[in-house]
Amino acid sequence: MEDQSVIQLPAKQEELEKLKTFVFTFIEGKGVEEHQIWDIELILDEILMNIIKYAYPYKQGTVRITCCFDVQRCFKIEIIDCGIPFNPLDYPTPIITYDIKKVKTWGFGIFLVRNLIDDIAYHRKENKNCLTLIKECKC
Repeated sequence: MEDQSVIQLPAKQEELEKLKTFVFTFIEGKGVEEHQIWDIELILDEILMNIIKYAYPYKQGTVRITCCFDVQRCFKIEIIDCGIPFNPLDYPTPIITYDIKKVKTWGFGIFLVRNLIDDIAYHRKENKNCLTLIKECKC
């Protein structure tokens, strides 16, 4: 992989903007279209807030982001945390209903991520959650 950059910060809400700024600084000037940047921001908000809120229920932890463009010039983000195991690909798709009494208020963020990203992969390695996201920017 060429043109790769890495950041690791505490998994705290006050670090969210630094993490996102790191990603946006990395893609700045590389031809990523504005609508793709909006998709990436929504994806980052969802994934990172889930890590911040749920990955470390009993201790403080970190989140590591690696950004690169692959040989096809697709934007690749790898997000790693050492929190409790969680595979978003195993999470059920929410049931969308018009009966307000049956609407669940959780699960839509992961559904959104799955629909905004072009490829997603998860694996658990050495007690770490490793989530790889690919956005076909072709920039």
